[in-house]
Amino acid sequence: MTSGPVASINVDAIAPDGVVTRCTIAIYAPEQQPTGEYGCTLLIPNDKTPQTIYGNDSLQSLTLAIRFLSLQLRTLFDEGWRFHDPEFDDRDGDGITFESYFLDRYWPDPTNSFGDR
Repeated sequence: MTSGPVASINVDAIAPDGVVTRCTIAIYAPEQQPTGEYGCTLLIPNDKTPQTIYGNDSLQSLTLAIRFLSLQLRTLFDEGWRFHDPEFDDRDGDGITFESYFLDRYWPDPTNSFGDR
């Protein structure tokens, strides 16, 4: 990560046990690695270290990183995590669901290729 994120959001992450942690969910620009592939780094709540997702080119690493982030957030929701905008007092509501961020229903099934459609 040589520069700031290309996309990010600050959230209050509420763990299933009720502990609130202010954190940033972020995607950094893909960077070419010495071996030729590209790596796109992510900051994900509940991960102690950034995750880097690799692809053959910058577009592949970015799209894979976005998909990975979507799946990680879905897993956290399924485990009971909730996310709220720290600028608004919405703790009694659903908070940020990220449905409008990732549009999961529009992602292709990872077991099918685009050619199978």
